Amino acid sequence: MSLSYIDYEGVSILLADYRQCSDSFDQLLLLEKVAEELEKQESPIPLLVDYRGVDGSSGAQAYMKRITELGDTVFKKHRKCAAILGITGMKKLMFNSYLKATGSECVRCFNDKAEAFDWLVNFQEVTTV
Repeated sequence: MSLSYIDYEGVSILLADYRQCSDSFDQLLLLEKVAEELEKQESPIPLLVDYRGVDGSSGAQAYMKRITELGDTVFKKHRKCAAILGITGMKKLMFNSYLKATGSECVRCFNDKAEAFDWLVNFQEVTTV
């Protein structure tokens, strides 16, 4: 598991890489580190989350509960936008449907890391009048 910053086209992006998490405890630990790092930011920053190859079956309920809690208290305030790698197939279709239904324009799933980076650095918030 790792948490790092990547400079892409002059934009600092926080990378949460879950690929090395050996179990659900490691996944929760990394999630907490992401939240702590986001809270340190003076202004919202882009976030890239890499779930490629991660088995989320064990401990998924605890992870989802915690990320939902952090969504309202940390992520909405400190994350400008988020690109997610590793959600594929039916899960991606369901996740994208959820995002569309909730109006979450600042989160997207990608299959390609380069596409994710491009979207993150070019993201423009949608404002409604």
